[in-house]
Amino acid sequence: MKAKSFLDLMPEDERERAIERANRRINRQKASKGLDISPAIYDMCELGYFLGWDALLAVRRGFTMLPDGTKEPFTEQEAKIILEGVRKVWFTKLIEESGGNMVAFGAANSKSPGDAFNKGTKEFQERAKIG
Repeated sequence: MKAKSFLDLMPEDERERAIERANRRINRQKASKGLDISPAIYDMCELGYFLGWDALLAVRRGFTMLPDGTKEPFTEQEAKIILEGVRKVWFTKLIEESGGNMVAFGAANSKSPGDAFNKGTKEFQERAKIG
């Protein structure tokens, strides 16, 4: 049995209007972001980039498989929420890495590189301590 989408559950006239609205919205987003693909596909590709093929399969199927073999629902909305969190983690790490690069560059150009590097990375060293 083929999986049904929400569109399959709508009356024909409502489905056509919904598809038309979605196409207008997609075209508006494509124009404003300069995308040549739909924003939903872009989001799913980004999800796959960060979390792998299994994440895309979970969205496509609408469920994930638990280790005991039971299915757990997984919606596109849940995927977008997770993607939002993944982006925040990504940008946080990018900022931290940029800060480390800035410290390293500044230390390399100082009169006392080792001391400058240790001073500049003190916060990172504190956060890296375990226990």
